[in-house]
Amino acid sequence: MTHVRQQIREAVIPLVVASGVAAANVRESRRYPHAKDALPAATVFSETETVQRDDMGGGLARELALKVRFFRRDTAQGLEDGLDQMAADFEAQWGANPTLGGLAADSVLSEVEFDIATDGDTDIGAVTLEYRVLYYTNQSNAEATI
Repeated sequence: MTHVRQQIREAVIPLVVASGVAAANVRESRRYPHAKDALPAATVFSETETVQRDDMGGGLARELALKVRFFRRDTAQGLEDGLDQMAADFEAQWGANPTLGGLAADSVLSEVEFDIATDGDTDIGAVTLEYRVLYYTNQSNAEATI
């Protein structure tokens, strides 16, 4: 088995694929950048997690800050409009499955961030959606939810 945090990241990838936004190029890591000729693309990663004792359930309440970052080149649609459409398509997929197949007790979109950079004569944009994902584990077993 794997840590529930990893299982959650892995459960998000099919949502990215189903959104049609970056189906052919989704990574579960920030370590390896996407090539500009491979855009649109997406990256799923976790940055922080807060953990506290769940006195009611006897385990640990964990709140994961999970991020999904979409990348695209400027097109006739316009860069910012295109990024907004990518976000909207993905948000619809996540909204239909906020417990990620039962791995999470709940989740909510908590922040959206935009970034635009120029690479030669091409503008490349990114939109990052941060979700707060609440899940519970036993103190002695982080590989299964309770």
